[in-house]
Amino acid sequence: MRIQNYGTVVLAVKDFLLYYPSETVSWLMLGQARQGEGNINAALDAYSQAIVSDKKSPDAQLVLLARGQLYLQQRQFQKAFDDFDQAILISDTREGLRGRYEAALGLQDYKTAETDAAALLALTPNDAPLQLAYVDLLIRNQQFTDAAPILTDKFVNSLSKDDKPTGWLFRGIVKFATAKTSEKSQGLDDINNALAVRESGLGHYYRGQIYEALSRPEDAIADYQWLLYWNSLYHYSYIDDVSARLDTLGSSLPSPTPSITPRPTLTETPTKVVTPTRTPRGTPAASATPTDTETPEETPTETPTETETPTPTETPTAAATAS
Repeated sequence: MRIQNYGTVVLAVKDFLLYYPSETVSWLMLGQARQGEGNINAALDAYSQAIVSDKKSPDAQLVLLARGQLYLQQRQFQKAFDDFDQAILISDTREGLRGRYEAALGLQDYKTAETDAAALLALTPNDAPLQLAYVDLLIRNQQFTDAAPILTDKFVNSLSKDDKPTGWLFRGIVKFATAKTSEKSQGLDDINNALAVRESGLGHYYRGQIYEALSRPEDAIADYQWLLYWNSLYHYSYIDDVSARLDTLGSSLPSPTPSITPRPTLTETPTKVVTPTRTPRGTPAASATPTDTETPEETPTETPTETETPTPTETPTAAATAS
C-alpha cells in the first residue's frame, strides 16, 4: 500500500511538471516519492534536476539536504559533504550542520567535524551523546586539555548505561595524556573498565601507550597486534603509528637464549652401553675394575719388576735342591 501511494504521487507530480518544469519544490516531491518507492537512482535524478537552475532558494536548500542525506545512506561521503556545505551557505541550519558533521566523520576530516560539533553544542548544550562525540573529536585532534573540563566525574556518572563505557574510555585517555611522566599509569583503570564492556580501537591504542610508559612491552604488543588484526575491517587512522610502535618494541626485546641441553633428533647416535669385564677370582685387578669412562693405562701381570726381590718361598735355593 505504501509503495502504491508513492507511485500515485509520482504520477501526479510528473503531470504537474509537464506544465511547470522549473518548480523546484515539485522536483523535490518527485525525488521524495521515488525514494519512498526504493528507486534510489530515480530519486537522485529528480533531486539533481531540481537544482539545475535554482541553487539559492529555501526550496533548493531542502533539495540539497534531502540529497545529502541520501548520499550519506549510500556512504558517498564526499558528495554528501558537498551538498550539506552548499545548504549551509544558503543559510545556517541545524540539519545541515549535523549532516556535514556526519559526512566529515566519514571522510575522517576531524577538524571540520569538531567545528560542526561545537556549533551544534551551542544550539543544544545538554545533548550528552553529542558532548561525547565532541570529546572524541578533541581526542582525535590531540586537544586533551580542552576535553578535560567536560569529563568531570559528575558528567561521566550522569551518562546512560550505554554511554558510560565511552565516558570511562575518554576520561582514561585524557588522564593519561595530561599526566606527568611519573603518573602515566593514570587512566589505566578507566580504560580497562571501558574495554571490559565494549571493545574499541581507540581504547587498545591508548592502553598500549600506557603499557609502554609502564615498561610492559609484552602487554603493549598484544594491544597493537589486536589493532593490526582488526584494521582490515575498520581502517584505523592511527594504524601507521601502531605499526611503528610495534617495530620499535620488537627490536627492543631481548633475543631468546638457546637451551644448553640439545633436544634429541631422529639421527642422533645411540649412547654406547659399556658392559663390565668379568675378572677371574684371585686376580689382583679384581678390586680395580674400570668405570664406564675409564681406560686402564697398564695391564697388571704377575711378573715381578726389575727391582722386586723374590721371597724364599717362591724360588728354592741350590743347597735345598742338592739335599
